[in-house]
Amino acid sequence: MSESINNQEAIIEEVVSAIYHAYPNLLEKYGEAGVIRCKEDNQHHLDHLATAYSLHDESVFLDYTNWLHELLSARGMSAKHISFNFEQLQQVLSQKQAPYTEFYLNCLSKAINQLTKK
Repeated sequence: MSESINNQEAIIEEVVSAIYHAYPNLLEKYGEAGVIRCKEDNQHHLDHLATAYSLHDESVFLDYTNWLHELLSARGMSAKHISFNFEQLQQVLSQKQAPYTEFYLNCLSKAINQLTKK
């Protein structure tokens, strides 16, 4: 669990709201179950960021990103979808003043860069 993030629910709500605002067809396509899944996915993103932070090892999150891309691409989602999600996380997290902020933003930037090569 990612104890290093305060108010995770609010962060996740803001990210998911931004995603569904940018892609309103997702609600039509996946329904409320898709919203729930998106929230769960973002919880996993935050958990992996927290683990990487606690271990002082960005590769934990970058390896997770590779695994996530493989998993989701098999389900029809592209690297662009994941990158967009990570960009939304960056926007929300950049507003946080916490010890982990810079590390998380750096991990997300590297992950987005990694995904653009896919």
